[in-house]
Amino acid sequence: MSSTPVSSIKSNFDFTSFTENDLQDKINDLTSLDRDREKDSLLKLLIKLDDKLAVYKALSDKNADAQQIQFSEIIDLLQEINIDDNKSLMLFNYLFGYYENNIYLPEAIALDNLINVLTVIDKFFANPRLPWPKVNGFLLFNEQAEEELIKPGTHDINKDHFYGRVNIFNSEEDIIISNLQTPAYNSRKNDIYKLFVNLKIAQCINKTPNIEYLNLENFEIRKKIESWELEDKNSKLIDLDKYVTELFKKVYQHTECEIKEQILVPKNVDIDHILWESLLTQANIIRKQLLKMQSKYKNILDHFEAGGGRKELLERNKLLIELRNFLNTNKTKKEYLSLKINERFMPDRNAIEAITGGKGLMKRISVLEGGVVKFKRIYPQWIAKKLDKESAKALVNKKLKKYERRYTSANYNKENMTLENKPVEEI
Repeated sequence: MSSTPVSSIKSNFDFTSFTENDLQDKINDLTSLDRDREKDSLLKLLIKLDDKLAVYKALSDKNADAQQIQFSEIIDLLQEINIDDNKSLMLFNYLFGYYENNIYLPEAIALDNLINVLTVIDKFFANPRLPWPKVNGFLLFNEQAEEELIKPGTHDINKDHFYGRVNIFNSEEDIIISNLQTPAYNSRKNDIYKLFVNLKIAQCINKTPNIEYLNLENFEIRKKIESWELEDKNSKLIDLDKYVTELFKKVYQHTECEIKEQILVPKNVDIDHILWESLLTQANIIRKQLLKMQSKYKNILDHFEAGGGRKELLERNKLLIELRNFLNTNKTKKEYLSLKINERFMPDRNAIEAITGGKGLMKRISVLEGGVVKFKRIYPQWIAKKLDKESAKALVNKKLKKYERRYTSANYNKENMTLENKPVEEI
């Protein structure tokens, strides 16, 4: 189970309570292109935005009035996407694991703003997911094939060597096991789980446990023996395997009750229903559209970051970008090395004006609302966020991946019938 509170996952999208109609509605909210729908889907709005951004990008600064009109139309469309009653953008984020609608790079960046999403979409997971594990089971082959498949590398599969796919736990049971595997969930339960598993392995390889009888006051070892039996204080012998098995069963059942109370898997739509897969497929369509737009408009996305009146916003954002480019262009020039230019900091006015083109840049900055003083306060904050988005990698909560560990270490390719066994360093 993810460390993300269940309440935050369910606060906007309680997938576990969805009916088939609810699920289909959410799929349509993401990608429907139906003209008769009362409200446009997220994909339809993104296609409109793509068209408007293409026009805006084609307009030169010399055509300032046309550029401003197009800018205002884009701002209106962005607001429509961000404040969508169907919460389609939020749903998209949820399906990629960002239940809190934030991504950390390493500071929190809100994902309720499409410009932010567009800027960091390349740092999203490669595939969307549902907030419960997808249990795919284990492929099992005959001994001859297994001897080959345990070697790292990619192996051709002979279908005559295949026995079948073994499924042991359903999704809810898998959540229970995942919690027992995690010390952070309950350290004592985790100890019992590991002891139970270790004993079963010991039985398999004919190893006898080593039992130490301790003085708990100073932890001195009073007696040490190899045995499958425990001795209580009255010297009564207890079957170790039977005792630990019963103990694990109680721990499992207690955890099962806790998980069932939270209702973490769907109760109205079968977990293997094709609509769930369709929901994820549509989310991937959105991701591909956003990645395409990020690539096409990377250099102008900063024009649309929020804050200030529309005309003021456009001019300020363009000047922030211009100042950064100005600093990076001149920082390595021999005649300006003494200024020690760093794009993270805006030099003082005299330093900028000493550089060719600097006087004109400062003149344009000075006519903004708040002038140079306000701009100099905004620039370091803007560039810090800009650099985070450009260079940092998403700090993915590793616990979000734990459901997949038992099922996806070896990758089976259906098309060419190969199975890839990853070396330890790659897992």
